[in-house]
Order: sequence, then structure tokens, then C-alpha cells
Amino acid sequence: MAASVDAKKIIEHVGGKSNIKRVTHCTTRLRFNLVDNSKANKEELEALGILGVADMGTQYQVIVGPTVEGVYREIIGILGDSFGKGTLDDETEEPVREPGVLNAIKFYGNKVFDVISGSFTPIIPAFCGAAIVKAILSICTMTGCLAADSSTYAVLSAASNSIFYFLPIVLSVSMARKIGANPYLAAAVSASLLEPNFTALGGNGEMSSFMGLPMVLMSYASTVFPAMLSTTLLYIVESLLKRIVYKDLQVVIVPTLCLLVVVPVTMLLVGPFGFYVGQALSNFVMWLMATMPVPAGFILGSIWMFVVLFGLHWAIIPVLIANIAALGSDPVMAALDMTIFAAAGAAAGVFIKAKNSQLKSVAFSTIIPALLGGITEPVIYGISLRYRKSMAIMCLMTGVAAAFVAATGCGEMSTAGGFPSIVTATNIPMYCVGCAIAFFGTAALHVVLGFGEKSEEELG
Repeated sequence: MAASVDAKKIIEHVGGKSNIKRVTHCTTRLRFNLVDNSKANKEELEALGILGVADMGTQYQVIVGPTVEGVYREIIGILGDSFGKGTLDDETEEPVREPGVLNAIKFYGNKVFDVISGSFTPIIPAFCGAAIVKAILSICTMTGCLAADSSTYAVLSAASNSIFYFLPIVLSVSMARKIGANPYLAAAVSASLLEPNFTALGGNGEMSSFMGLPMVLMSYASTVFPAMLSTTLLYIVESLLKRIVYKDLQVVIVPTLCLLVVVPVTMLLVGPFGFYVGQALSNFVMWLMATMPVPAGFILGSIWMFVVLFGLHWAIIPVLIANIAALGSDPVMAALDMTIFAAAGAAAGVFIKAKNSQLKSVAFSTIIPALLGGITEPVIYGISLRYRKSMAIMCLMTGVAAAFVAATGCGEMSTAGGFPSIVTATNIPMYCVGCAIAFFGTAALHVVLGFGEKSEEELG
């Protein structure tokens, strides 16, 4: 796709300015909400040299490629800024809700997945880059090329860890842009969870208070759920305030009240939720592994991706580390490591099966970080959350592999992920079989069954 594509011609061939309600873009596509899709001329659009056109009913998508952002800016420059604005409840972006409970569940389910996918897609490049740097660091330290206590390692480690540590801030900005909240206010709210004065109050499970109300403290670094909850709350509070506060006073009063309301509520609710639910989950996990290892392995493997997504794994990981320290190894850790190999298998399967070159590139870039560094975020956020069939396959094969590892009595002597975990396993041959089941099984099912590319559309 040439960067010199005529933005005016694109506007003309989608029916002109009068036929456009709104236009947005993702990594490769211009997404038009049109008054009448039949007025768009597919043949004329394709003659401009674009990659393709997709009429999704509620959205008319013009596939531009990597230069889409520049073309989008030209189009907005012609149409005006108002054509690029919208919020989560913008009816032009949502399909019509059909009557019935099942249709309502499907409607809101699609809405949630759209927000999640749209929030994570813009930050995928940062995940991929950081994960590859982390994998390179892992290789360098394992081969002795770089000392872990050197200043060079510290600099490169900061480059690879920053996006993950400050994920709540980055995610809140991206999600705010997606749903129509103020992205800078969202960043301020999430940054408060990592602010030194707040983190100095204590660690996971310790108690503090806010205006006499009990507050359970926890670490919010690298978490997803708190950022998503706080940004959603911010959107609600901000929208309400903009309706009741006099317009000339909004620039001062709205952000002030948003911070005064959203930050404390997030700390008061998310902390207890993460701690108590996580503690209950931790106790349940240890009970399952002690009484029925095979079903426990399958259940844990199948749901672990979601546990990580909501930040509840921080209540379990310390227990696993304590087990390793006291007993020398831990069977739960071995089962959970199968998630990494299944994620790498999902990326490999998507790379083989995908038709879209952009998606192939994203999938390929996530395989090595997962296998060498145990970094699965790029796969989860770039593929699994966007393609639900891929998510289902990955969860299934993780469960199968985890059940096998649990049945054969494998354990882990460290928290290493990916290939480094193999040398720390207590039953290396069986552990390798489990890894093979997770990786090759997941990849094969993606190739044979597909992963939903046609129904979900390609990345971007």
C-alpha cells in the first residue's frame, strides 16, 4: 500500500462526507460507520491500490495496511475532528441488540471483547519488542555473555520490563481512547496505584485505611483488572459530571472530582477483591492438587490465562515459590508452565494458517519470546483475546498438557518459563512430553480447525 493513496478519493468512494457518520482506525484498517453501505463503491476503492474492503454491516472497513494512521489523519483533516470522536455507547459502532436473554448475552459479550481487543491492539508492538529484548537477555545470561548484576543488564532489563511493570498506566490510556474517556485522567488514576507514597503503605494483604474505611493493600504493577475497572469507572463518573457540571467550569471541576472519586474507590474495591478472591483461589488450587492432581491440572491449565489476565495469580505465585523453597519443587508450577508452550503453539499455528501478512508478522514475533523467556502477553493480547476460537484451543490444550504433567508427577524447581524451565523440572522426560503436547497439539489444532480468522477478521 503506497503512502500516497488519495484520502479524498477514499472519502468519495465510500459515498462522500454526507454518507459518513464516523471513521476510526486500527493497525491496518480504516473503519467507517456509514449512513448507507450500498453507496460505497468497492471496485473504485480497490482501484486505488488498497489491500481490500470488508463490509461488516455496522462497519465498512477499508484495509490500508501499515500506513493507515497517516491516511486516517488526512481523512480527519478533510472531514473534521468530530468525525473521529465516539464513545463506548456510540450506537453507530454497535450492532442492534436483538430481543431475548441469549441475544443480550451475545450482544454485551461482543461489546466486552471489542473493548478488550481494541484496548490491547495498539500496545501489541510494545509487548513484542519488550518480550524479544527480555528473551535476548535470558539467552545472554544463560550463556554467560552478560552478567545479571552488570549495569548493561540493568539498562536492557529496564527496557524490557517497563511496559509490563507500568502496564496499568499504558492500558488505561489505550482503553480510555477506545471507550471515550479522558486518556490523561485515566493515566493519572492508574499511576496513583504505582505512586511511591501509596506503595510505601505496605505489601500484599497488609491493611491500611482511607477516611476510616478499611483498605487491603496489594501490588498493582503489571496488573490488568485494576486498570480496566478504574477506567470504566472513570468513564461513568466523567460522563455523569459532564452532564451536570456547567460547561465553563468543567475543565477544573470534572478532573478534580474524577480523581477524588475514582482513585479511592479503585483502591478500596480492587485491593480487597484481588486479595480475598486470590487467597480463596490459592487455597482451592492447593487442595485440588493434593486430592485430585489430574482434574486439578486440567482445570488450572484451562483457566490460568484468565487468572493472569485479572491479576489474581499474584496470590498463588507466592505459595508456589514457598513450596519450592520448602520442598525443593512444586507440581502446580510445572502444570502452569504448559500455558507458555500452548501460547507459543497458538502463535505458531496462527503463523502457519493466517492469510493476513500483518497477523503472520505479529504471530511470528511472539513465538521466540514465549519459548525462550516465558513471555506470553503478546500472544494473549495479540491473538487469543482477539480470536476466541484460538483462545478456546489454547485453553483446551493447556489443560490436556497440564493434566498429563500432573499425572506423571512432574514438578518445577524454579519459576523459569519456556525452555529454561525444562532443565529445572523434576521429571524432565515426562515434562518434555507435556511441553510437546501443549506446543504441537495447539499448533496442529489451529492449522486443522482454523482459529476464527474469517469470522473475527484479521488483526487490525
